[in-house]
Order: sequence, then C-alpha cells, then structure tokens
Amino acid sequence: MSVKRGNLRADTVVKNYWRNNEQFADFFNAVLFDGEQVIKPDELIPVITIVVYYGEKSWDGAASLHEMLNIPKTMESFVNDYKMHLVEARKNDLKLHNINNQDLFNLLEIILDKSAKWNVIREKAINYARKHEVEKSVIMTVAGAANCKMDYNMMEKKGDADMCTVFEETRKEGAAQGLAEGEAKGIIKTGYEFGLSEDDILTRLQKKLNISLQKAQEYLSMFGKQTVQSGQFLLRRRKSTEKMVYICKNRRP
Repeated sequence: MSVKRGNLRADTVVKNYWRNNEQFADFFNAVLFDGEQVIKPDELIPVITIVVYYGEKSWDGAASLHEMLNIPKTMESFVNDYKMHLVEARKNDLKLHNINNQDLFNLLEIILDKSAKWNVIREKAINYARKHEVEKSVIMTVAGAANCKMDYNMMEKKGDADMCTVFEETRKEGAAQGLAEGEAKGIIKTGYEFGLSEDDILTRLQKKLNISLQKAQEYLSMFGKQTVQSGQFLLRRRKSTEKMVYICKNRRP
C-alpha cells in the first residue's frame, strides 16, 4: 500500500522520477548493456520489463517463469522460460552515468543496509546527500522507494529538502507506530487472559486505538499467536468459591 499525503503518494513520486528519459535510458543501459550507451533518451525501444526491488532483505522470490510453475521435467523444454530482469536497490553493481541515478542507488544502498546501526545509517546518508548536493527530486524518490512516510507536498513547497527531513519524519512515524503496536499487543494479551473471543478483541482494538477492522486484524495476526504461545493456561482466582482454577486460553491454529 502506498503512503498517501495530500495529493502526492510514495509510488507517484517514484514513477515521476523514472519518467525522466535520460534517467530512464541510463538505468536500462546499466542493467541490459553493462553501462554502454545503447539506448538513447529520445529513441523508441521495444517493451522490456525490469523489476526494481527496494526491499531490505535479499530477493528470495522467483526470477523466471519456470521457477513460478511446477513444471514436470519432461515438459520443461516445451514451455518458454521468461527470465526476470531483477535489480536489487540495496546492493548492485550497475554502471550508471546519470548523476541522479548514481545518487539514487547510492543512497538506497545506505538506507536499506540494516546491518548497521540506525544512527550510523542516518549520519552516512545525510553526509552523502550534503557532500554530493543531491537534488530534492532524488531525495523524495529515495524516501518513496524506501517507504519512508513523508509529507511530499510539504517537501515540494520547501525551497530546500535534505536527508535530515527524511530521517526526522521517519523517526517520528516509527515512534508513533511503535507506541500503537505496544498498545495493541497489550489489548490482545489482556483479551486472551480474560477469555475474550477474537471478535471481542477486534472490537476493543478498533475502539481503543481508533483504527479500521483491517488494521485490527493485522495486529491480531501479528501479536495474537505469540501471546497465546507464551502459555497455554492462565491461573486465576474465582471470587465466589476462592478456589484456584485453570482457565484455558483461546487457542489459535
């Protein structure tokens, strides 16, 4: 799901960046022809699909049609195998000539490298952006591709935009998300402890956090299973008899 702020969205920002013919042609030449300037910005070319993966982890999905289908060995030779031109933004060896493309992928490699600590990544990205005087359109595209929740309309109005803005807004969004997830986990845990049904827990999540049913279901899927697995039984005291009884928690498959 794209992050929408006003009229601009993350996916729109990324698409707008690649509409630039020079940046587009330079990228395709880097992927298909090892940097040789075969495709010209003002020339029409056949339809060739390149998939750019902006994830933090290595691509582990299929990279060809044969990998997607369960084809018997005896039939493989009769089925055309369409290969995917895959580029991982987090780590690549593209020979780019366009300066904006170079800055784009260099910054993405920095930001998507989760092996380093957050403050190290932050300083490295900020220093790179300032040293190379990275254009605002590139920074906005980095934010969109890396799924940073930015107010793109506000960034468009500002005369200057740098990586500090990206990191500050991302940090605020991350802190807010962390608080919401903590509250959701507490509500779910309490609900199971008191033997509430999943429907009741979903209702409490929606009311307490002011969220949609879909978001509540995401939280329940995220935290419900680990909450139940932390212990299959809960010890409680029944007031009427003062006897200790075991109340079985709701089990999830």
